[in-house]
Amino acid sequence: MDDKRRFRPESLSVLESRALLASLGTPSTVFVGGHNRGAAILPARQTVVDQINTTFDRFTTDYLQAQSAYFASGTSANRNSMVAFTKQRVSLLTQELIHVMTRLPGSLSQLQAGHFGPSTVTLQAFLSRRINGSTSSSLQSILTSNNSDAIPKAIPLNNASATLYTLTATNAIEAARASTLNGAQFLYSGNFKKH
Repeated sequence: MDDKRRFRPESLSVLESRALLASLGTPSTVFVGGHNRGAAILPARQTVVDQINTTFDRFTTDYLQAQSAYFASGTSANRNSMVAFTKQRVSLLTQELIHVMTRLPGSLSQLQAGHFGPSTVTLQAFLSRRINGSTSSSLQSILTSNNSDAIPKAIPLNNASATLYTLTATNAIEAARASTLNGAQFLYSGNFKKH
């Protein structure tokens, strides 16, 4: 292929839309997730950045709804239920991110052994380290560990304490979002192994 004709987008937001090989054209929606909420439908032409943001928006909404129910319960006996919900929701977030990010070049390439832990696939190593892994910097660990400041051990809370717990959790979620967007940019540019 002539080098002048190679497709070279400048950023993730200008990715070309993909057409199906069949004569049916481009699908109008792509189903993401296994639950029946309307928000789980993402337009096929939506950019990777928009899909990542939509995925994290749904996660944040679900987490804050569960956190509100936990705070309203008035008892810390429900902490185990909140931790279980959070782990399950982080697992769903991971699956949604896999669906979105596997389309990026380099996401399924092999890493050198031990480069980012036991995983040898770039996307798997990234998600394990930043989203659902057992490292102290993963979103799941930050939100659910026994030392976590995101889920209080004692309830009821006053309004100021509840606000601080909510801010702690949303900061962790936003840090994971920023890390994922950066990871997508590194994958797209081919520089993931350097960072």
